[in-house]
Amino acid sequence: SSTADVNAAVAKAREAQKAWGSQTLKTRAAKAFKLHALIEANAERLARCVVQENGKTFAEAMASVSKANETCEWACTIPSVASGRVQEVSRGVR
Repeated sequence: SSTADVNAAVAKAREAQKAWGSQTLKTRAAKAFKLHALIEANAERLARCVVQENGKTFAEAMASVSKANETCEWACTIPSVASGRVQEVSRGVR
């Protein structure tokens, strides 16, 4: 990747973070739950991609997918542990 590629990727990531950060915890958690379900439903397919792209055995690839889904599952719990005196769970509800 060139410096221009990296700079473009960083600019896109900053844009995406602004949009993500403007969403409520409830909305972000719902998207994390959906991602968790999609990873679970497509675990073998994702593992086959890992095998092709990284040269891992299928068992190693399944372990990687499983670990990724564990991390996603943890992200689903963030609203229950987010710090702050006031949390906007849904728009207009505190």
